[in-house]
Amino acid sequence: MRRNEKVFFLISRMDDYPIDRKAGVLIPVAVAIAVCLFFAGKVGFDSDLRNIGYNDPNVVRSQELYSEKNFGGNTQVYFAAVDSTLDGALSVNEKILSRLDSLKEAGL
Repeated sequence: MRRNEKVFFLISRMDDYPIDRKAGVLIPVAVAIAVCLFFAGKVGFDSDLRNIGYNDPNVVRSQELYSEKNFGGNTQVYFAAVDSTLDGALSVNEKILSRLDSLKEAGL
């Protein structure tokens, strides 16, 4: 048998297993479903994409030190100009840049 035939054979064997007649399998599955339903309401989404993944405290401190030394403690912020056409997006970008310049002049 080739490798893919072995995989399909294994899947076929698992599919043929009579789960509905085995209490030893049904009870853990029912408990797992109950636990998932209990915790389903506590799932949330963090819209700040900088919080994705694990950040080691030493790495975070190093990034802060680097930012202080090179950017005066300011963080980099990226803006996107979106429109259905390129000219429209460029127009939106010009508005964003003029607004940012006015904020910079105001010291913000």
